[in-house]
Amino acid sequence: MAKECVEAADNIALCVQHQKSIVDDVLTVSKLDSNLLRITPIPAQPIIVVQRSMAMLVDLSLGTRDQH
Repeated sequence: MAKECVEAADNIALCVQHQKSIVDDVLTVSKLDSNLLRITPIPAQPIIVVQRSMAMLVDLSLGTRDQH
């Protein structure tokens, strides 16, 4: 029973994080529409960005496996 409650709480926390992300995105778009936020290009190295993202996902995946 306790394990099920913990899993349910984890699922709720995940949903809350997802909803917050959506709200943040909507607010950002609203600021863009109102000209309250300016987007400026910066130099980037796409390969490094992808490598860092993949490393983060691998770390998360391994962390999830350790919990089960």
